[in-house]
Amino acid sequence: MKPLYSIFKTTIVSCLFFTSTNLFGQCDNLVPNGSFETFSALPNDDCDWNLAVGWNNAATSANCNTTNGTPDYYHLLGQGQYSSLPSNYFAVVNPLDGSAVMGLAGTIDLVPAFREYIAISLTSPLVVGQSYTMSYSITAGTPNVGGLYVDGWGASLSVGPILQSAGTSNVIPITNLDYIVPGVFSSAQWQTFTFTFVADQPYSYFTFGNFYSQANQTSVSYGTQGFINAAYIFLDAVSIIPISTVPLAVDVPDFNICQGQSVVVTAQVTGGLEPYTYTWNPNITSTTNPITLSPTQTSVYTVVVTDCNGDTASASFDVVVSVINTTDVQTACNSFTWIDGITYTASTNTPSFTLTSAAGCDSVVTLNLTISNVINTTDVQTACNSFTWIDGITYTASTNTPSFTLTSAGGCDSVVTLNLTISNVINTTDVQTACSSFTWIDGITYTTSTNTPIFTLTSAAGCDSVVTLNLTISNVINTTDVQTACNSFTWIDGITYTASTDTPSFTLTSAAGCDSVVSLNLTINNVINTTDVQTACNSFTWIDGITYTASTNTPSFTLTSAAGCDSVVSLNLTIFEGDPPLPSFDVIAQLCIGDSVLIGPTDGITDSIVWSDGFSGTPRYVSEPGEYTISFIGVCENRTISIFVEEQSCEDCVAYIPNAFTPNADGSNDVFFPITQCAFEEYDLVIFNRWGKLVYKSTNQNEKWDGKHNGVDCEIEVYTYLLTYKMESQIKKQKKGVVTLIR
Repeated sequence: MKPLYSIFKTTIVSCLFFTSTNLFGQCDNLVPNGSFETFSALPNDDCDWNLAVGWNNAATSANCNTTNGTPDYYHLLGQGQYSSLPSNYFAVVNPLDGSAVMGLAGTIDLVPAFREYIAISLTSPLVVGQSYTMSYSITAGTPNVGGLYVDGWGASLSVGPILQSAGTSNVIPITNLDYIVPGVFSSAQWQTFTFTFVADQPYSYFTFGNFYSQANQTSVSYGTQGFINAAYIFLDAVSIIPISTVPLAVDVPDFNICQGQSVVVTAQVTGGLEPYTYTWNPNITSTTNPITLSPTQTSVYTVVVTDCNGDTASASFDVVVSVINTTDVQTACNSFTWIDGITYTASTNTPSFTLTSAAGCDSVVTLNLTISNVINTTDVQTACNSFTWIDGITYTASTNTPSFTLTSAGGCDSVVTLNLTISNVINTTDVQTACSSFTWIDGITYTTSTNTPIFTLTSAAGCDSVVTLNLTISNVINTTDVQTACNSFTWIDGITYTASTDTPSFTLTSAAGCDSVVSLNLTINNVINTTDVQTACNSFTWIDGITYTASTNTPSFTLTSAAGCDSVVSLNLTIFEGDPPLPSFDVIAQLCIGDSVLIGPTDGITDSIVWSDGFSGTPRYVSEPGEYTISFIGVCENRTISIFVEEQSCEDCVAYIPNAFTPNADGSNDVFFPITQCAFEEYDLVIFNRWGKLVYKSTNQNEKWDGKHNGVDCEIEVYTYLLTYKMESQIKKQKKGVVTLIR
């Protein structure tokens, strides 16, 4: 055996597990339980190699001792420091394939020649002359204790079991070292070693371990020694796979069958490796070999063969189906002699004759015969101006007399008579009248009258027909009817309009037959009713020319507006015999220092008052002492009055107003109200939200705002308050400010 040696290195990431996969197609692995996944029980201590189904210890003694070692079985679910993964006594290791690995010692410091081996019986002996691929993966893991890295690790194939000898020198001696890992092995990662060879004996056993004697051993120490200073590795993914050296080929012959018969087809396969799989096409679900086919017509089939290594070969073949019943269609002139030897002089479809096909099938042929005599036909032609017939003559006039003799495809004479119609070119004028625009047969849209366009058509006889357009364009008339009316207007559409509008339109038809669109532009002026309010002293002369000396609201007068509509004016007249009395108010006001005071009239005629400082309206608040003058503009006369504002100290009775409160029912600062040590003689408190809406009003100083409006909680925001009040023996005051509602 001279194997070809190769190494495939695989790096394992912590806690990453691999699914067992046949790396060599569908061929069976001759090493049963090659990844140690099948077990009789989970390991819980060292020396549990026998729990991995099928594997054997190569020692003469099965006991766990230092004379003949026993391998250790590791599993992700194993218990104890000599059976657990990923971390155990020797190292941290994740399985390469599945959940389990096998551990072996190559030497220990107590017994230098100490070796552990693991062996298994192959599922079938190797075939002499057959090619195989052997593969196994090993790792030293990430060490947990010190130890040795050594050489000599590898596999041995044997016809029968090989065993260690008892005693301390228990290295299994082998002379064939073709499957040994080269050099000292120290990889912390999984490495896969693959060997390709041709079997020279019917080997039935696979044994793995350290096959170097102590004299030939090379070792390298690492780390701090543990309980035993051992050379220890882990084994996984062991396989021996047959491989093919002869190319896969397939051949299928062609077949001839009679209609209605079946044929058994066998694919002849050579090379490759069994088992084979078969795929038949087209539309065949069977994967067996041979198969039975029953085509109803000649068909082409294909078979694809795949061996256990995944190699494929294909072949195509024909199944020719011989048709049993056919019809022989014949055409002849006057007579025809058929395969039955009979000469037929009339058309027929009844004769039949039996033949034997190449496939040995009877074939019944039926004659379908058409006997043709001399054929007389008429060639009907229509042409423009002239026509050249098959006789080579050019005809310029209609005729039905020429004839010509031809030979038909059946070899019979055929007499053709010409029936010719000559049509000349047609010239016409298309007279059209349209409104605004017209699109003619030439695809052009014309917007003005014209008589020049022409267009060529093809007549039913296939001759050119020249058409000239004579077009008259009448335009659509668009007008606007401008109208002005009082109150209402009835238009030509019959509708009465009571408001101004420019949207109605009405369509009329002009004398040319075109639409005339009229739009209404209407202005409606309504009768104006107004009241003339007048105030006068003693008497008043109105627009009606009458002088009135007493108040009245009954006179009216009709005017005509610029639009011609009536405008009725009513008089509302008030006659004074002297101006009305002035409103009463204090002309002396007391102003508290730092406060404001309300001055001016609060009743009577107030819309004709002018203040000397330009202020408008009354009453008003002032915060500065001094003289304020009011001028009353009367109907009959003007009067002026001065108000004197005097400043004084009012600190004994001051209204303090908080700037925030929290109406959250916690018993603290839940209401808003002015705080004072004095009693109010007058009290008016109003509160507005930021939009100016009144949310609270009270004239009772004992009432307090609870932050609600109409029983509903007000929003959290800043509110404006206005307090008007008067303390005992003080002037009326006003305070204005903001308060923040907080919840």
